Amino acid sequence: MKKNLLTLSITATFLTSTLLTGCGDKFTSLDAQDASSSSSNGAEQVEATPSSKMISELEANLRSGTVGTSSVNQKAVVSKIALPLSSAQINTILASAQAFINANGLANSSDMSAIISQVIAGASTGVGALNLKDPALISQLLSMIGNSTLTSLVNQSATTVSTTLLEQIANNVFANMNIAGLPVGNMSTAANTIINSIVSNLAATDLDASGFSGVLKSIAQGAVAGIGKLNLGSTTSSTILNTILSSLGAGSSSGITSLISSLGLSGSGASSMVSTLVNAFSTGAKAALQNYINSGKTSSTIGTLLSAVLNGLSGSAASNTNASGTTGVVSNIITSVVGSLLSNLIKN
Repeated sequence: MKKNLLTLSITATFLTSTLLTGCGDKFTSLDAQDASSSSSNGAEQVEATPSSKMISELEANLRSGTVGTSSVNQKAVVSKIALPLSSAQINTILASAQAFINANGLANSSDMSAIISQVIAGASTGVGALNLKDPALISQLLSMIGNSTLTSLVNQSATTVSTTLLEQIANNVFANMNIAGLPVGNMSTAANTIINSIVSNLAATDLDASGFSGVLKSIAQGAVAGIGKLNLGSTTSSTILNTILSSLGAGSSSGITSLISSLGLSGSGASSMVSTLVNAFSTGAKAALQNYINSGKTSSTIGTLLSAVLNGLSGSAASNTNASGTTGVVSNIITSVVGSLLSNLIKN
C-alpha cells in the first residue's frame, strides 16, 4: 500500500544543528533484514529494531551498488553500479553508523528523528574515514546513504510518512558533505548528483505519488538548510554558496525529469505534475533561504539566493528542451514554469 504524508507545520531553522523531534511513526518490517534473529539454540527470538533495519537497508544498498532509479518502458527500475569499494571499506561505513547509534543510546530506540540523524552522521563519518580521493564516488555514497535512509523510513512507517523526517534526511545528508570528505570545490557537483538521485529515487519507494508535492517541498527545504550548515570558507563563501544552490537547482530539474519518466506520465498529466513539483521545490527552498537570511549570516537578499536555485533549475532544463521524448517535454514545462515563478515567490 502506498504511503501518504503526515505534514507538520514545523519550520526548519537554517543554521542550527538541533534535532527535530520524532513524530511517533509506527514501524513495519523491512526486507533488508530478517525481522528476528535466533540464538544458538534457536529458542530465543530478538526483534529487529528501527535502527538495525535502517543500517541493514544501507548495507544492502552498499553491497548491491544501488544508487537510484531510471525508467524502462515507463517503469521505475533500480540503477546499480559496481562500487570500487572493498568489503572492508563497506564494513567501515556500517560500523561507523552503528557506533554513532550505540554512542547515543539508540540501539533499541524508536525515536526516528534521532536515529536518522545518527545513522547519516555515522555513515558519512565512515565515508570520510576511507580518505577517498574521488569526489564522484563520495557523492554516490552520500546519495546511497540518503536514499537508503528515506526508503527505510518509508518502509518502517505505517500509513503516513512524516514530512518533517523527510526534510531531516535531506538536511543531514547535505550538512555532512564536509564530514564525508568532499572538498568545497566539489560540493556544487555533489549537490547536483545527490539531489538528482534522491528525487529520481522517489518513484521506487512506497510513497503515494499524489503526495510528491509535499515530499519535494520537504526535501528542498532540508537540502538548502543542510547546505547552509557547511563550512564553505570565508571570503568566497557567498559565491560558493550561490554556485552550490544553482547546482542543486540543476540537479532537481534532472531528478524531476527522471521521476516523471518513471511514473509514465505524459500530456496534461505530466504538465500538471511538473508544475506542481517545481513550485513545491521552489517553495521549500525559499523557506530555508529565508531562515538563513533571518539568521543574519548573509547580506544576500532572498532574490539573489532564490535566483541561484531557480536559474540552475531552468538552465538545466533549457539545455534539454530540444531533446526527444519525456526529457524534452518536461524540460519545456520546467522552463515555462520557472519563467513566472521567481517574481511571485519573492513578492510572497
